[in-house]
Amino acid sequence: MNRRHDRADDQPEAAAAPSEEFIERIEILDRQAFGRRVMEWSEGKVPVPKDLDEAEQQLTGILRFPLPSYITALNFIPTTKEVWTIKLPPPDMLQDTRNRIASPKHDYPLDPNYGKRVNGEFPNDAAFFEFRVGDYTCSLCT
Repeated sequence: MNRRHDRADDQPEAAAAPSEEFIERIEILDRQAFGRRVMEWSEGKVPVPKDLDEAEQQLTGILRFPLPSYITALNFIPTTKEVWTIKLPPPDMLQDTRNRIASPKHDYPLDPNYGKRVNGEFPNDAAFFEFRVGDYTCSLCT
């Protein structure tokens, strides 16, 4: 183990206090519109973006741009009903969410559309379906 010794008494430097800085997330401004776009891509009605620039062209007003700086590529995963696809979230984002919800200043973020659905305020099932597609296809479960 390599430790830094800058103090006169040659003791290891104390660990830094935990920070309230968390990993920036993609901000979806309109999950229902995002869900509609995902459905259009899946059904071949709109071309799937080849890169982040094309994604930004198609999703301006639906997602907040610029995306977080750690995002450097785009990956679409076509699936079939015959293959059970389980998307594993990044471990660092799992830990980041654990840190967020352990903080007394933060709650687990839940899109307000779920509350609207529970309270009977969502316009109809088709609109909720579009929202759900937008929510589960992009979320990292974190």
